[in-house]
Formats: sequence, structure tokens, C-alpha cells
Amino acid sequence: MRLLRFLLDRWSSPRLRVFGAAALCVFCSSSCLWALVPRQLIAKPGYPVKLVHVSSGDYFADFGLDWFGKLQLRITSPAAGRSFTVLMGEKESPADHIDSHPGGCIAFYQTQIVLRRGLHLYDVALPRPDARRMPAYIGAVMPFRYVQIIGSPSKLIRRDVVQIRVHYPFSRHAALFTSSSDTLNAVWHLCHHSIEATSFCGIFADGNRERRPYEADDLIAELDWFTNTTDTTLPALTDRWKM
Repeated sequence: MRLLRFLLDRWSSPRLRVFGAAALCVFCSSSCLWALVPRQLIAKPGYPVKLVHVSSGDYFADFGLDWFGKLQLRITSPAAGRSFTVLMGEKESPADHIDSHPGGCIAFYQTQIVLRRGLHLYDVALPRPDARRMPAYIGAVMPFRYVQIIGSPSKLIRRDVVQIRVHYPFSRHAALFTSSSDTLNAVWHLCHHSIEATSFCGIFADGNRERRPYEADDLIAELDWFTNTTDTTLPALTDRWKM
């Protein structure tokens, strides 16, 4: 800024016009290049807001919000070789159960995990398609809010069921909103969360279907991003991807 102020004060000098134009180009180019430097994605742990012991060995976890991420489970087994079932999804139906046929683009996944003897932290492996457009240091992610565990050999508490939430660096306190309407406040929190959660692959993606940006959606997403945070790199990276 001092350089720009110096140039503007002396722009009338013919000798400085060429130098000033060149310096301005360098300044603008440097700013553009800095905006295109990607920041590393964040993978942070989250815990259920509700964990229900449905029946012997069966649990249902609700994380409160949908996130793109992965799942870790801390389980103790008296013997090796036995297995249990894990369900991950976005739709609850009926209560304390995951809808295994949600329809449309609503995510659902089911797998089995073979146990080892003793206490272990298990990373639930996701299908290869869930690794598309994701950096190697993150790996596969899917959108989910609910987890159902069937046949756990040990009692589980909230800290044993971990949702690893992946998103682009985002300051949740850069923008605030409150009103006298609970409905309007709920809409704000949903939109504010959606902007953060859908930044999971380092660009503004269309969601889980193709994980690529589209112009109309991105225009809205970029406006939302700029009103919620001071970061400029994610919109710039998305525009570069489209070009």
C-alpha cells in the first residue's frame, strides 16, 4: 500500500510513469498468485450430540449436522476374528435407525469390520469413488450425519464414535447474525454451516454427485463465502479449475 500511495502522489512525473505502471503490474500479479496458493484442508474430530443404546451391542449416533468426512470407532473385543456392522448415512428413518434406501442422491453406506483382540481405533474404509478429487493426505470422504453400529462387543460412549470432518479453512466467527425470529436464525445457521461443509475438496463443488464446480452454483457460493469469511483463495481456486 505504501508503494501504491507513493506512485499515486508522483504519477504526474513522466519519469515515474513507466516505473509506476510496471510496479503496479508486479503488485497485482503477486496478489493474484497469492490468491491461487491452496491452503491445506482441515480434518477435525467431532462427536455425537446423541448416542442411543438401541439394544445389546447396537448403537445409533447423531452428529447433529451433515459433514463430508470419515468415521473412526474405538472398540474393545475379547477375541480376534469376529465382526460387526457399520451403517453411515444422511437420512434417519425410523427413529434411531438409518434409512438404507434413502433414494435420490442421499448418501448411504454399509460395511463390516473384522475385530482384533483388545482395544483398537478402527478407521472405517470407504469405497474408492469417495476418494475422487480428494488429496492423498485426506483420502476418501462421504457426507453423513448418522451412524448405526450393529453387534459391538463393547459398551460405547460418545468419545468412542468419531466423525472426522473435512473442510477448507474457515473462520466461523468472521460473520455473525441474530434476529428475533427463531426460524430466520435457523436458516442462517444452516446456510453458514453449508458454506463450510461443502468446501471439503478445496473447490466449490456441486455436492457429492460429481464433486465439480458449475458456474451458476459457484456464483452463489462465492457470494456467500465472501459474506462469511475473509478468505479469497477458495473462490480463486474454483475459478481457475473451471478455466
